[in-house]
Amino acid sequence: FCGLHTTSAKEAHDSLAASKGKMAHAYTTFDLNENKVEIEDKDALEFWKKHFQESSTITTAQFTEPMLKRFPNENKKVTTILCKHVICCSGDANKKDVTAQEFDKFVKRFGPFDKCVANVRPS
Repeated sequence: FCGLHTTSAKEAHDSLAASKGKMAHAYTTFDLNENKVEIEDKDALEFWKKHFQESSTITTAQFTEPMLKRFPNENKKVTTILCKHVICCSGDANKKDVTAQEFDKFVKRFGPFDKCVANVRPS
């Protein structure tokens, strides 16, 4: 019939068996560790876990209050600016945009944690 190719059941089975494991999946995989809290500085990690447990993302408001309490001798305005505009992304106190990952980057750049606010200020 004009080049019409028919496949036997055995040929179809053998073809399917040969491609098994090579077929594209119809679902998306994700990294279970993506939201894991990983902060290198021991004091910074303890601070995060004490205040935010295993949450990997929190609001700016949730983050700012403990930071102000942790650094009571630092300029409150400087600490607030860091929390709203440096460590987080938007400056919106109610938006969940402070991540453990960004906090870790901040502490790596200005740490150790116990000196991070002081280390930001120009000398």
